[in-house]
Amino acid sequence: MTTTDNKLVQMLKEANLTTKEIQIADYVSRGLSNKEIANQLFITEKTVKFHLTNIYKKMDVESRARLIVKCLPFMDFTEPFNG
Repeated sequence: MTTTDNKLVQMLKEANLTTKEIQIADYVSRGLSNKEIANQLFITEKTVKFHLTNIYKKMDVESRARLIVKCLPFMDFTEPFNG
């Protein structure tokens, strides 16, 4: 998570997400898989899924795609694409 994503972090904090949930929501919105997120955060995929269930409830969404759609307006896309 970069400092340029303050709007996204603020929105996620207002939804009462924990620090770990904010990290996971950020990674999901950037397109990482559960396995990639687990590797980045040194946790298991099962733990990622547990956090995602809580994130979905707090964000009032029913899927990964809906979470991404909800986060997109708050993301900063000024960083260059390295793909």
